[in-house]
Amino acid sequence: MAPKHVFGTLICFFLASQPVFSDVSFVYEGTDTRAWCNFQSCSAQKDYNIVVGQNLDVNISATSNQTSLSNVTMTLLNIAGLPNGCQIFEEFHLASYIMDYTLNETVVHWYTMRRVLFTPRAGQEGLSYQVCFMASNSNITSTSMCFHIHVVAPVVQFLPTLPNSSFEIGVNCPLLLHLLPFDASGNGYCMGMSPGTLADPSKETLPWGAELRRVGTVNRTKLGEFDGCDHSEFLLSWYPRRGTETQTFFFCVHAYDTVCIGYLCQQRGKELCFSVFVKKCRYCLSIGETIMGAAARYNSDWLQEYFIAPPYSTPFSLVPPDLGSQPCDPHPRQRDRMDGAKAWSDVPRSAW
Repeated sequence: MAPKHVFGTLICFFLASQPVFSDVSFVYEGTDTRAWCNFQSCSAQKDYNIVVGQNLDVNISATSNQTSLSNVTMTLLNIAGLPNGCQIFEEFHLASYIMDYTLNETVVHWYTMRRVLFTPRAGQEGLSYQVCFMASNSNITSTSMCFHIHVVAPVVQFLPTLPNSSFEIGVNCPLLLHLLPFDASGNGYCMGMSPGTLADPSKETLPWGAELRRVGTVNRTKLGEFDGCDHSEFLLSWYPRRGTETQTFFFCVHAYDTVCIGYLCQQRGKELCFSVFVKKCRYCLSIGETIMGAAARYNSDWLQEYFIAPPYSTPFSLVPPDLGSQPCDPHPRQRDRMDGAKAWSDVPRSAW
């Protein structure tokens, strides 16, 4: 009977010495701890899309099925592949207390976490990064996970506000072009504009007297440093001066995102070009200017000009039509308030 007793003792010893293996897993969206994970700002996503200047602050979390132990360690796998400026903090441990109504007791669940902090800078837009971690426990059970950071880049476009790019206007007549650049990627990057072509801003620049200026911006929620704009509004205005009749002017403007650096401005920018023909025998009166004054300026017969002028004019005064609160020239010239040809009688012809 002794041999049977020894055999039974050996079997019991073998069974008692079996190690209890634990599973290690990362916490992410879809796990049963999602609500707790979101509250603790752990990694509930595997992909992040952020703009330049936007803070990404997240805790990567791993846990074991041995809920009463904090024996999980976490290691960064791709140190060389981290984006410039990304910080990975040392691991720390947090306990989650969950009420188990089946057992009628509180269950303690330990998590190992590492904080990832990254704020992309100008020049990193359009780049994607992969950050990987490995979690293991004392039983050398390990698993790994990776998440991706996409720094979204702007896409420069114009809202379609112009029916064409060719115009015919008269001397002193307004050319008013409302240009609305925006970020077509939907991330709200702000836009700027400059005259000239994208390849060389010194070429195809604006004609003399033309002006390109910002008149407003429609804002949206700001997340980073260079965003927060739904679209911007620029006004290109030009009043051709005397001596430009029968000439055709070709000029360009271009839009760019405000985050671009160097060649990226040219690469991502958007260009618009216009052709303007200045018609002969057509002239627009400025605010306060009279038909007699304009006729004297051009050494013309004011009576002839009066009979072909619109019916709201008189030889001595001009009542402007309803132009939708946009006068012909919001900035009258220095001598545009003369009342008639007599006021020019003592002015040399060369000074007209």
